[in-house]
Amino acid sequence: LASTELASVRADSTQRQLVLDVALDESFLVARLDDSQRVEAAGFEKAKAGLDGLHFVVVQRPDDDGVEPAGFWLLREMATA
Repeated sequence: LASTELASVRADSTQRQLVLDVALDESFLVARLDDSQRVEAAGFEKAKAGLDGLHFVVVQRPDDDGVEPAGFWLLREMATA
């Protein structure tokens, strides 16, 4: 993923997956969702739809206290035709 451009993050509650889209035809499975995460995923998708696809990803270092992010991406999922 070092030279890959992030496109969007989507939660597929029917497939129980959190997916990272990086290109028109390429995506990566980030996590499989349990029942409680499925509910959260539906809320995430509803909120994202209410913002016309706008969402963000923050990456933190495991040894950091969470104050300063190691990476931040502001993303907008575009509707496909």
